[in-house]
Amino acid sequence: MLGAYKEGDYLVNKILVTPKRKADPCFSGVLSIVENNWNIHSLELYLTKSNGIQYIDTLKVTQIFVPIQNDLWLPTQQRYDANGGVLGIKGDGYYLGIFKNYKVNDILGMLPSKPVIKTDSLKAPKKFEKERKKEEKTAEKKIFTPEVLKVEETANQHSDAYWDSVRPVPLTELEIKDYHIKDSIQVIRDSKEFKDSTDKNVNKPSFVSVLTGYTLRKQYKKIQVDFPSLINLVNYNTVEGCNLQMKFGIRKEWKNRMFVLFEPVFRFGISNLHFNSMAKLTVRTSQIHEEYVTVSGGKFVSQFNEAKPQLEFGNTWQSLVFKNNFMKLYEQYFAKISYAREIYNGIDGSVALNYAQRMPLENTNHFSFFKSIKKDYKRNGMDLPTTNSENYNFAQHNSFRVDVKLHFTFDQKYITRPDSRFRTSSKYPELLIIYKKSIYAKGFSDLNFDYLEGQLEGKIPMKLFGTMHYRFGGGGFPNHTRVEFPDYKH
Repeated sequence: MLGAYKEGDYLVNKILVTPKRKADPCFSGVLSIVENNWNIHSLELYLTKSNGIQYIDTLKVTQIFVPIQNDLWLPTQQRYDANGGVLGIKGDGYYLGIFKNYKVNDILGMLPSKPVIKTDSLKAPKKFEKERKKEEKTAEKKIFTPEVLKVEETANQHSDAYWDSVRPVPLTELEIKDYHIKDSIQVIRDSKEFKDSTDKNVNKPSFVSVLTGYTLRKQYKKIQVDFPSLINLVNYNTVEGCNLQMKFGIRKEWKNRMFVLFEPVFRFGISNLHFNSMAKLTVRTSQIHEEYVTVSGGKFVSQFNEAKPQLEFGNTWQSLVFKNNFMKLYEQYFAKISYAREIYNGIDGSVALNYAQRMPLENTNHFSFFKSIKKDYKRNGMDLPTTNSENYNFAQHNSFRVDVKLHFTFDQKYITRPDSRFRTSSKYPELLIIYKKSIYAKGFSDLNFDYLEGQLEGKIPMKLFGTMHYRFGGGGFPNHTRVEFPDYKH
């Protein structure tokens, strides 16, 4: 207790705030409390380096509260001041927010038609309270939507006169100068001349960009072309031997963050002399609802596990140095079309049609850097207890499959901007449901099965210990008339 003072009809108590331990990430400062009703009158709290915050020397938070209705006090001014540095670069800044036009009403009174609670509050107070809380929850769902913030389309198009009329705190001379400079820079950066000139500098290839992958940009036309890197050009596996793979990417973007992406891939196995190529076309028709249409097809090699757990470089290293061929491959002619979209806030769905003609592959190369390693490479086939020298690989077959996925994010919140929407994380776990149906058709599709899988994942805050992530899953084949090895859960 530092003391007290009168402000109008209120007695305000000034209280010193100190952490129990200096090194804890807790605030220090002064908290002012209104006598009797215990509302916060104001606060001035700060954190320093000793509290374990990174990059900031001091963070100061100042809030001022005012009575809005009866004994309800809410913030009218909030300010953050910070100074710090990183890598020897020092800086400071502040954020100031002014709050007004509060709408404080009874939850039930905010509805167009106020619900009627039939129970008499005097005769059955407990039942009355239960009904009132139920009605309030129903009202809250109608009033408080998942949209936590919305930026209007005209937010950055108002004149200086408008901002002067609504801004409660005038800009400083330094801020006015800073706005003029940034506005001018923005106009220049949006011009065709500026973007064309920067393209000339950015698009100059260098030795490093050729090794890691070169990107050609046309900023004004919103076109980007990606060329493959030399580092990932050559890899090795026991099926293809040394293989050459080149992947390109051509992307064209429009307003509202819509784009078209075309990705062709070419691959040649030097040992088995197989040339493969495929292409993928992705169209995003809505960023607001994350709507995508994807078409892909061609003839290409694939891992038995669709998740592709073995990286090309990692498998190359394991094979050439330790004589381990963890990557198991097959070849397929395939065509796939999929559609994905947000069905409702918090519910994303996708459906895909897949057709494939799958062909087994065999080892054609047994090279290793170290001939002293006596063990042999394992066969490129199924690793099951039932496999033997005669059935270690699957037979050629055709597959027509329908995939359906549903992803649920409970209590999903989002922020809306004029051209996009950003989802915020939820404290509840997320649920993923996957259903695959392989349809038998004589002469067209040989497989016949139903596959169902569910996954539940989320995170648990552990305070000073960080965050714990978890995932539970399970599934199976309600119908497994004919299932081939690539369709199992790996």
